[in-house]
Amino acid sequence: MNIQAKRAVGFGIAHFLVLTVCFLTTFTLAMERFDKSDASKSVVEYVTGSLANILMVPGKYIWTPWAGKNLHNAFEWMLLIANSALWGISLACVYGRIKKAT
Repeated sequence: MNIQAKRAVGFGIAHFLVLTVCFLTTFTLAMERFDKSDASKSVVEYVTGSLANILMVPGKYIWTPWAGKNLHNAFEWMLLIANSALWGISLACVYGRIKKAT
């Protein structure tokens, strides 16, 4: 495995971990807000939710409500992993270009 592929795997794993942390943080804060009917969104919940939405592109546009009802959850996990792999490959390419330019 060459260094470019290792970087792609590393960036993909980092993407998956950051996305998971964002999801869990947003969900936890939303559930706390759910218990308090008069509470508004906190800045942390807004930022982590927005970051999670950005990191899910393009996967969130592929997974439709129909797919959520009619396809097995394994397909959703495969899409999530493919989304992280795509981000990893893209970030590794950008990193390689920047490193080559300097």
